[in-house]
Amino acid sequence: MARKPPSVFEKLADWLCGEGMFCDIPGDMREEFDKNSGLSGWFIASVKYAYTALTLIRPFILRDKFSRLHLSVWTTLYIENIRVYYRSLRKSPLISILNVGGITLGYAVCWMVFCYVHHELTFESHLEDRSRLFRVELTANMPKRFFESVKTSEPLIDILRTKYPEIETAGRLREPVDVTFEYQGIYRKVSKCYFVEPEILDIFSVQMVEGNIDSFGNPDHVFITRDFSNDYFDGDRALDREIMINGSNLKVAGIVETPPSNTHFKYNILRPIPNTFRERVRKDPTENWLTNNTLGYIKLKQGIDPGSFESKIEKIADQYYREELESLDYTLTHFLRPVRDIHLKAHNIHELELPGNVTTIYIAAFTGFIILCIVIMNFINHLSVIYLRRSNEFAIRSILGGGSFHQLKQSFAESILALSVILILSYGIAFIGLIYVNQLLDLQLRLPSLLTWNLIVIILVIVIVTGIVTSILSSRHIISNRIPGNRSCKAITPLYKGLSIFMPFAISLVLIIISITVFLQVNFMMIKDMGFNKSNKIVVDAQLGSTNEKEHYKRVKDAFDHPYVIDVTASWSTPGDRYTAFFTSSENVTDRLLNYLFVDEDFIDTYKISVIHGEGISDKDSLNNLVLSGSSLSKFGWGSPAEAVGKIVEVGTSVGIIQARVTGIMKEINYRGLQHELEPIGLLYMPEYFKKLTFTVDENHFTEAVAAIEKSWKALELGEYFDYRLLSRQIHAHYRTEANLNVLTLLLSIISLILSCIGLINFISLNNSEKLKEIGIRKVFGASKKDIYGLISRDYLLNTLLAITLACPLAYILMEIWLDSFAFRINLSLTPFAVAIALVIFILIATSSYQTIKIIHSSPVDAIKNE
Repeated sequence: MARKPPSVFEKLADWLCGEGMFCDIPGDMREEFDKNSGLSGWFIASVKYAYTALTLIRPFILRDKFSRLHLSVWTTLYIENIRVYYRSLRKSPLISILNVGGITLGYAVCWMVFCYVHHELTFESHLEDRSRLFRVELTANMPKRFFESVKTSEPLIDILRTKYPEIETAGRLREPVDVTFEYQGIYRKVSKCYFVEPEILDIFSVQMVEGNIDSFGNPDHVFITRDFSNDYFDGDRALDREIMINGSNLKVAGIVETPPSNTHFKYNILRPIPNTFRERVRKDPTENWLTNNTLGYIKLKQGIDPGSFESKIEKIADQYYREELESLDYTLTHFLRPVRDIHLKAHNIHELELPGNVTTIYIAAFTGFIILCIVIMNFINHLSVIYLRRSNEFAIRSILGGGSFHQLKQSFAESILALSVILILSYGIAFIGLIYVNQLLDLQLRLPSLLTWNLIVIILVIVIVTGIVTSILSSRHIISNRIPGNRSCKAITPLYKGLSIFMPFAISLVLIIISITVFLQVNFMMIKDMGFNKSNKIVVDAQLGSTNEKEHYKRVKDAFDHPYVIDVTASWSTPGDRYTAFFTSSENVTDRLLNYLFVDEDFIDTYKISVIHGEGISDKDSLNNLVLSGSSLSKFGWGSPAEAVGKIVEVGTSVGIIQARVTGIMKEINYRGLQHELEPIGLLYMPEYFKKLTFTVDENHFTEAVAAIEKSWKALELGEYFDYRLLSRQIHAHYRTEANLNVLTLLLSIISLILSCIGLINFISLNNSEKLKEIGIRKVFGASKKDIYGLISRDYLLNTLLAITLACPLAYILMEIWLDSFAFRINLSLTPFAVAIALVIFILIATSSYQTIKIIHSSPVDAIKNE
């Protein structure tokens, strides 16, 4: 038998020359191949044949093959496929709207979840050479005390900058502060004002928009962000404008690019750290090693191993402060934290921004992936139902010569076209949805451009894989139902059907249980007694001046004597603020760190703090009064409150060592949030540091009380800009991460339930279509409505029961792990599980009832006739 030329090149020749004047060329090539095959053998003849075929690839031939005529034919075919799909949707408009709308909504949720996960995992991605950027942190080992601090010793960065050639640059910054900003007589409160060294601008890749970066060192100059300039200068050119910040006249010397949302260093205003501070640090590097007021950042040179460099500097304090540390029995160890790890791995109380939560990211990513799987399965079921309704059409095509491969190609084309339209619509919905999600979660999520290559690849993979699976399963459904005796899909159909019901309802159950549990935990933390009263309290910043003059201080407080103002007290900070610690010592123990609040004599009564032994704070004692929490006793070696009261201790503050008398012991108060264990705290009478006023107001006359406070505040000239905040909101801000998780899981639960209902509708439609003849025959032979209902509902009820059986233990394990991260937590009860199961069963019955009742009351004659 004569051998043929290679089929690939034969088909190439036929495709290139199959029309018009080239139609004889393939025949001539075959004759030449037969001739060469007899003379030189098949291999040589095949090589020559392939060479001839390849030489036929000419520009004018390709132009003819890809002419507008052909493209118009392809376009017409695709448009016709869309029209066929649209006509199929119109046959069941309500179900079609639910299907297409739900699938589109599901993909929109996947878009938004993708944006959230991408945002959280790409923190600091905008920084140049971020692999070489580190924050220098500190661990302190003291007698019975160990802590980590993001703040480092004042001389450290200067020493690293000058003594270690491995460092390319190093810089310091101070914690952000809220300032009063004034321009053209208008006062505003502005947050995130930083004092930084010029090196910080390089480390964090601060981009100049206008101005000269070299002018940053001038203490009278200030840099602001582009967004700040647009918001506060009303379109005026901000550069070189004179502004006032906290009473100081400054010049806007530069406009910098607004930092992205996925960075831990977000700023509105940048000011240079005063030169006096830098000179003081450089003057004597052996001092101030126990004064931690700044955060230090370094950039290593190329090729430097961070681990080796870290080992060189971990004991750097011993080189300059060894004797003093040994006398205090302290050990200071420095280590490096990569800047790109700060958001997810650093959880110090003095972090510049509220850190992220890895658990939340995992939950969001896993849920988004599951929802994507559910959406794809719903889309497959949706098209399968449509193709089953068109099974007569496919049967006729088969009779007229259209094989299964042609049906596969048609269903594939329709699938990818329908899915492409849905993906584009979902992108638009996600774009709008992110506006509300950002407001709800206080984020700045943005959809990536559709034109990025990685996104194009992801979309193509989803479209092609979904199209292939849809076309294969749909074709097998049609063949198995239209060709007698064919059961090619029966091996995979039960498993696929089971997954299409089990997976959506299982993940819905887990999400509902998580959402309810998170809500209960957040609500528990917000209403639990923290040891002080936080209700109906507003906090106002105030420049109290010299409050050492008791008469002046009393006049200030007496000025707020209004009917709707119940109490007023002054302090350095309030519960919910950031805290540091001071050193205390007594005759039994030396140098223990203690968290503190500087307060006046009315603080304990205003906040309703319970003193269990002794008295509160008084301004009549010759020594400063100190009230300690009960857990502080063990730090000083005191066995009982009675032993502690009356003791005199030394307190180390920024103004030096002062003596204080312990006047009382109070119940524990939680000032950091209930995620953390209770820590010892002291209330110290230190009027030099008072800068906040706390008012307890009549909740029934809140507006009148605020107006009265503002009037007195302005009359006393306690500042340029009056602004107040609710203490309860300030404390609840500690639970923002948990609240965001609650909102996220609630939204995903709702979306998952919607998709589960759509999947159930498609499942019942597909199941009823396959059992239509069986149901009709059963009715003819006398089957009751109860029997028919049991036949129809058996599959999805069993799968739902399986979902409940597996979802509840999984949710229980996840929630126990999550709740164990809280120092104060709820006990996981049956309530979330019972509510979730009841809700899912109700939705299951409500969703399935319509189609089930419809098929039960249908005519058996029509069913058999249809077959």
